[in-house]
Amino acid sequence: MLKWFKRLFSTPSGSGSYDRTRKFAYGYRIPAGLGVRQELTGHASGLLTGLEAALTEPYLRQVKSRVIAAHPEISNAQYGWMELEMKRFFALTAIVRNVPMYSDDADLVWHEMLMFTREYQQFCDSFAGFYIHHQPNVAPGSQSQGAQLDDRAAFELVYASLFDVSPENQRLLGPFYQRQIQLELMDELLAADDSRLRAALRFRDSADSDVQAVQDGIVAAIRSRSAQAHSFHNESHLGSKSSFFGGVDPLWTMLAFGMATGSSPFDPWEPEYQREREGASSSCQSGGYGANADGSGYDGTNRYGESGNDGSDSNGSGGDDGGSSSCSSSSCSSSSCSSSCGGGGD
Repeated sequence: MLKWFKRLFSTPSGSGSYDRTRKFAYGYRIPAGLGVRQELTGHASGLLTGLEAALTEPYLRQVKSRVIAAHPEISNAQYGWMELEMKRFFALTAIVRNVPMYSDDADLVWHEMLMFTREYQQFCDSFAGFYIHHQPNVAPGSQSQGAQLDDRAAFELVYASLFDVSPENQRLLGPFYQRQIQLELMDELLAADDSRLRAALRFRDSADSDVQAVQDGIVAAIRSRSAQAHSFHNESHLGSKSSFFGGVDPLWTMLAFGMATGSSPFDPWEPEYQREREGASSSCQSGGYGANADGSGYDGTNRYGESGNDGSDSNGSGGDDGGSSSCSSSSCSSSSCSSSCGGGGD
């Protein structure tokens, strides 16, 4: 687990694109089947088969050739993860309306795909049945940072419901757990009405049985992990800061974070804070991934803004001056809030 954290927190932070002069190994093996969560492999098999069939090998080779020619600093290993993230984006676009593109690097692949207009049209028709538009964010200032972070939290919920999340994915997408799931969405998660949850998650109203199967699997995964996270907060673990009590499962972590209150705190980054404190270092080792003053990340208050005493200071560093917030950058770091382009959709 410590190795996993070291790989994850080697990610640099800051505004704009990642600085490719800072090396990241991309050493994990690219998962088969897009890295779909094991419990959803049966649900997703039809959709993934259709995606792989629509993305023909000659088309992908041409796209890769153009990207590498324009960006020779990108290694084969990194490109493999970029292509994986691009495929995951298209899979999500078939399931959910208006999926944001959070990875600048995966967006490079998408841009080059669009250059092959005939092949791109054929791909969209074959896989989605509609044209997946590439829409730039022409007015990035029109949405508040809080609203951006709420959208990001909702994206992470669906993403982690369907896919495993590795340090490589967070390197490309930006760090997870910067914002609790908004209250309105949490209410739908805890309600018994699946139709309301589907609407809150912005599921497409699709007649495609493969899409419906994935949507059903996502709802089931969220229901299961919600029950586990609820038990964590309401039974024997009140006050615990161990964000990985349920194992390294980003979906469980996200839901337990969303249910955190002042009397039952939960900090997704506490294991990293603890590692920093044990290292007795005050430098910016974590890239500033702690809680922020604007409410992104757990800050010791409950969901209704009331203060709770969990031994943490306002930066979520567990009350230790060696926490990461003194060096933290904006919570909207790197590609964690948006890339240069908007979401795809019909």
